[in-house]
Amino acid sequence: MVRFKAGLLAGLAALLVTGATPAGAQAFNGSQVISAVGIADLQQFVQQHGDSVVQTGQAGNVSVLAKTKSGLNYSLVGAACNQQGVTGCEGIFMQVKYTITPAVTDATLSASNTRYAALKIWKDQGSTIVGISRYVILRGGITRENVINNIDVLIGVSPAAAGIAFGQAPTPPAAPAAGN
Repeated sequence: MVRFKAGLLAGLAALLVTGATPAGAQAFNGSQVISAVGIADLQQFVQQHGDSVVQTGQAGNVSVLAKTKSGLNYSLVGAACNQQGVTGCEGIFMQVKYTITPAVTDATLSASNTRYAALKIWKDQGSTIVGISRYVILRGGITRENVINNIDVLIGVSPAAAGIAFGQAPTPPAAPAAGN
């Protein structure tokens, strides 16, 4: 019995030393492959991106509302959580929301979706919301840096996609540099 207790205590001590640190307290390792996330991971992604966490838990237990330095609000929401024996969420729903105006039509939403296929631009029927979203599947594993890259896509493309959804003419792509 004494041997069992000593072994149990040694095992618990080893666990505390090696793997019990929450993701938010660990140094960011962009090459680490992950297949599920929790709230601490979402907070770490926001911070690593250089943005601020505004609120947690607003859109579910595993959700973060964030704000970029330029003032754009976005959310990261865990999806497919605690299913089939997996602890954590195997997907991240990333989104930016705008307040709808009369300029938003099915045609402008379609034009925005066609132009920016990496995102889904949608109107919430019966509300005042136009959403721009991206869904990232973690099952099978992706790197932490890839999650940051997906946030870059959402934040980088959302303003232009919203412009088209709100009836503004698309900005033409930049001309290639001479010699390219």
